[in-house]
Amino acid sequence: KDYTLAGFENDNDKLSIFPNPTTDITNIRFIVTENSNIKITVFDLLGNKIEETVDNYYTKGIYDVKLKIDKFINGTYYIRYQLGEKTISKLLVINK
Repeated sequence: KDYTLAGFENDNDKLSIFPNPTTDITNIRFIVTENSNIKITVFDLLGNKIEETVDNYYTKGIYDVKLKIDKFINGTYYIRYQLGEKTISKLLVINK
């Protein structure tokens, strides 16, 4: 599999956010390596939960979710991806 073409930095990367920085909508692409419940949550830099974007059961594969940022203020946010016990966090910059 060519993970770079799918928007991932390498074959260990499970979460991609683009465009980043963003002005209106960003895409969250994630890999599900085993059938599992997936949670994707947005936090501000103080750790306050802003939005739970995904909380569903997914089968193995690559998925895309659009995040509308119209209700967010300019700033930097954490996107947290949880697959079972595994957690990955990446930064998202919003600059409207």
